[in-house]
Amino acid sequence: MNRREFIGTVGGGALLANSGGVGAGYLSQETPEAIYRRAYAIDAMCFAMAPPPRTFVQHLTREKVEALRTSGITAMAMNMTANFAVLSKAENMFGAVVKRIDTWDAIVQKHSDVFAKVTNAEELASVKRAGRVGFIYCFQMAAPFGWDLEKLQTFIDRGVRQIQ
Repeated sequence: MNRREFIGTVGGGALLANSGGVGAGYLSQETPEAIYRRAYAIDAMCFAMAPPPRTFVQHLTREKVEALRTSGITAMAMNMTANFAVLSKAENMFGAVVKRIDTWDAIVQKHSDVFAKVTNAEELASVKRAGRVGFIYCFQMAAPFGWDLEKLQTFIDRGVRQIQ
């Protein structure tokens, strides 16, 4: 059993075990595999860069790419502004974040059989159907663009869809 099957079985079982209320009859009619097949598993707390020199990118081996592919995760929200302590020291925070996005775009391109950038619901459904892992680019702060809407547009053009 690979991770995808395990998550589907365990996740579906947890749903069934805790569904004693409304809809319990409906859920109990489905197998855990059926529930998993229509579910979206999104890791909403993923970091896009760890502090140097041990960045996630440097350790993204073929084995880790394969582990992500078989993990059962539909998509990951990739925080392009992670590690503010490092970003705040950058002479050009805007440029540093653009570079991060470029790095992840290159990873998506290199491993396009496994990864895809996701910017809308249709693309999310597509990666789910294809069994790939989607990357949803997000920010946890607005500092890289501040009040400059032209800078914001640059990030939108590069696929950022979530800012909090």
